[in-house]
Amino acid sequence: MSRVEEDLCLEPAVFQGMPNLRLLNFYKSEYPCTLMYLPYFKKNGKVKLDEGLGYLPNSLRYLHWCDYPSKTLPSKFRPEFLVEIIMPKSQLTQLWDGVQPLGNLRLIDFSDSTQLVKIPDLSRATRLEHINLSYC
Repeated sequence: MSRVEEDLCLEPAVFQGMPNLRLLNFYKSEYPCTLMYLPYFKKNGKVKLDEGLGYLPNSLRYLHWCDYPSKTLPSKFRPEFLVEIIMPKSQLTQLWDGVQPLGNLRLIDFSDSTQLVKIPDLSRATRLEHINLSYC
């Protein structure tokens, strides 16, 4: 994504054929939102989800998506294997409903997500070490 010059429009089922996907990382060079040290380049385009996102694999361990363009995550997404969810500057208003099995979750970062109004029940996130909700 760091070298994409135009907007990238994704279909709702873009990840449907990837049931074993473990790392999803969309980052912007001017806002490095990953704990991995990657080379950053000037980025002009951004990801668009005009019809929303219909599917995320339940196998995801690391979900890093700067400027996530939808208000919610897919309703059938079960984050039980997530270790990190880093989504600064997102358009999220809430993540999911109800209590989810979050026993592997260690890090949450929704900084600068000014539309975020509801945080889910985190009572099952027993390994949670860090939460960043600054400027939400």
